[in-house]
Amino acid sequence: VEREVEMTETRKDPAPAPFRDASECLEAWFAALGPVTGSSGLSGHPSLLSPIAARLPGLRLLARRTRATMAAGVPVPVVAACDALGLDLLDRLVLLTLLRETMDVRGGRGLNLAQLCDAAGAADWAQQDALRERLEADGLLRRLQLVQSDLDPVANERSYRLDPRWKEALLAGRTTPDAEPLPVPATAAARLQTALHRAA
Repeated sequence: VEREVEMTETRKDPAPAPFRDASECLEAWFAALGPVTGSSGLSGHPSLLSPIAARLPGLRLLARRTRATMAAGVPVPVVAACDALGLDLLDRLVLLTLLRETMDVRGGRGLNLAQLCDAAGAADWAQQDALRERLEADGLLRRLQLVQSDLDPVANERSYRLDPRWKEALLAGRTTPDAEPLPVPATAAARLQTALHRAA
């Protein structure tokens, strides 16, 4: 029995190394979403999307490294915000995908459902329907107003993006969005008129 215990302890995975800082951790999560341009049908799945089941071992290791980082006293604001907001794995992957899109030089136009399904691992048809339901009907990301849609009548062309008010809040670990920015008038005369109107 003692020999079996020793062998079991030997087989235990070593403690994961923490990340150096929050930036390295966030980049690792972004990398886990797959290429920004999509998996390009390389997964071998009938849907040509990357299934979550094949990525779970890597995601579990990534989660362990993230916890080890936070336990070492290194703050990871985005993860802390996700924890505080009560997001499950699917919502976290979608949120991280939308956040990455706002930070990429090729981004800014939003993502369609197929791109979000690929990044979040929703390869099966039922998973895709569940993700669509979360985004458009009664998901936590929708209830918290984290996600916006252009409401394109053609579902496959509909675009989703992170509400701009949430970007800096998430990067700072906050669980409430920033205030709606006020538009800045284009001319000095218009700015003066706006200032007088607010002061009245």
